[in-house]
Amino acid sequence: SAESWDADGASMPTFARTGLGLYKLTYDASYTDKDGLTVATNLLWAVPVVQTLSVFYATAAINADKRTVDLRVRDAAFASVDPGAGHKILVLVG
Repeated sequence: SAESWDADGASMPTFARTGLGLYKLTYDASYTDKDGLTVATNLLWAVPVVQTLSVFYATAAINADKRTVDLRVRDAAFASVDPGAGHKILVLVG
């Protein structure tokens, strides 16, 4: 099996707000690789990248199911916040 993830680019994770400054990204249980084989999702790491001029912090953790990522967003005082319009957070996973 090849190691390419979602080779056709058809799937996107679902994104849900679960509380103030708390979010969950959920990936499908499996994807089809470039060879047409079904490969189970097995995320090993997640790195959030805050793309804003404001001071925000973000942390990410992979859950035990290896396909959901919890994202926590905090402001400069480390209080949980929801980013507003114009604030972007890129989450890299692998």
